[in-house]
Amino acid sequence: MTASNVGRPRAKRQQVCENLQTMILGGQYLPGARLIQQDLAAELNSSVSVVREALLELVAVGLVDCVDQTGFFVGALNINRLTDTYRVRAVHQGLAARLCCERASRKDLRELGEMVDGIHKLYGSDGNGDLNDALLLDRQMHDRLVEIAQNEMLTRACQSMWVPIVAADGQWREARHEGTHREHEAILRAIEEGCPDEADRLAREHILNALNVVRRQLETGHAELKWSL
Repeated sequence: MTASNVGRPRAKRQQVCENLQTMILGGQYLPGARLIQQDLAAELNSSVSVVREALLELVAVGLVDCVDQTGFFVGALNINRLTDTYRVRAVHQGLAARLCCERASRKDLRELGEMVDGIHKLYGSDGNGDLNDALLLDRQMHDRLVEIAQNEMLTRACQSMWVPIVAADGQWREARHEGTHREHEAILRAIEEGCPDEADRLAREHILNALNVVRRQLETGHAELKWSL
């Protein structure tokens, strides 16, 4: 078997995996929905074995659940799962902020600062679309911290965990708008000043503060969880 032939099954699995991810994140399959391998194979013009391998990859990142003797399901979303995810994410972000104190360049800091300002501006606008954009930019900013940290194991750990989007009403803005901005600025200031312990602490607290607000919004019916692109 040639090297090109060896690469084809892997490329096909990756394509199927990306297609399945898009279908889930786009809402074609809702949280808790059963994923029937034969149907997906027909829809994606693939083999059942490739679909199964792709589903197992999505299980690893939390987007799909595998139930013994039952099959595959779109990952269920609930407060307990969100809490577990945020607590692990807090550790990741704390380490990322700590390492950024050593490795962030002036260009990196400027880029992060622009992202923080952009998040603040979007949070302060009126449209729901702007709020969604703010949440996505917020995630991208935190992903950028991980990139700047340049730690391969940290990057792998973060890539193996999919964090759901929280869709909330206007009370979310009131609860997190200014607080989020102050926390972001404090984290960047600690990184710029080269204070790893402080950057680590602030980053962890920031994620856990967000978790507390999200939990309150979910419990009072002012927010819902969803998988989102």
